[in-house]
Amino acid sequence: MKREPLASRPLRATTAYIGHQLMGLAMRFRADCEHSLKHLDLLPREFGLLNEVVLHAGQTQAQIGQRLGIDRTTMVTMVDRLAAADWLERTPDPQDRRAYRLVATAKGLQLHLVAAEVMAAAEERLLNPLSTAKQFALRDMLACLAGMERSASAEGQHPTSGLTANRSGA
Repeated sequence: MKREPLASRPLRATTAYIGHQLMGLAMRFRADCEHSLKHLDLLPREFGLLNEVVLHAGQTQAQIGQRLGIDRTTMVTMVDRLAAADWLERTPDPQDRRAYRLVATAKGLQLHLVAAEVMAAAEERLLNPLSTAKQFALRDMLACLAGMERSASAEGQHPTSGLTANRSGA
């Protein structure tokens, strides 16, 4: 697609740029998640860490931090806090004395179940203005733009949300 030279393009309001729209939406969603998780004494980023530990039990702290895009210093602080709350435990990696493997505790697994429901409700509130088909399409488009490979199952259920798509585009 050939683009017009910058000087000949009409000026747009900042709010018309997709980056601004995505940032505003992300900020609104984060604020809702922070508010919704507050009674559990858990931050959205901590939920993300706990979720990865539950999904990938026994992986190293470095592997999980890399997947989440969390730097080592921040990761240590977050793991320390979740371990102090008895939500996860770290054990030395038998293959690498410098590494630690992360596993959710029973208390962490219980917290995860509750927090996952809270996060799902926050997603529902965010996406409520869209039809199920549009929610499905948005998830796929975001995954595509983020470079993630996601595709629907044969039954039309979105693999990350549990949504069932109406492929009519409604």
